[in-house]
Amino acid sequence: MWKCICDCGNEVVVNAHSLKDGKTRSCGCLNTEVRSSTAKDRFGFVDGTTLSGISSSRKINKNNSTGVRGVSFDKKRNKWVAQITFQRKNHCLGRFDKKEDAIKARLEGEERFFGKYRKDGK
Repeated sequence: MWKCICDCGNEVVVNAHSLKDGKTRSCGCLNTEVRSSTAKDRFGFVDGTTLSGISSSRKINKNNSTGVRGVSFDKKRNKWVAQITFQRKNHCLGRFDKKEDAIKARLEGEERFFGKYRKDGK
């Protein structure tokens, strides 16, 4: 066993075989760094936003009864509700008498929140 000091300054005890074979190159900080960048590339994280989650081509959930993402009907208030989730925060865009007004508010919300992150421009 060898006591080694990583480039980042952490100390780690490693067996000689792992050192000779090149299986151990860091205290674990290198693995964390690689995993982090791989997740960003794979899922498209930008400024805390998952690009695949805001894509206009994303399928609507099968339990969605309105046919429009982020638009639902509030039975208690007898109003249509438009909402959007962006960077893990839910934003209420308003309550409306007409479904069309809620859809319009949702589309405007998508433009306002998602606009600079969407590659497809929609």
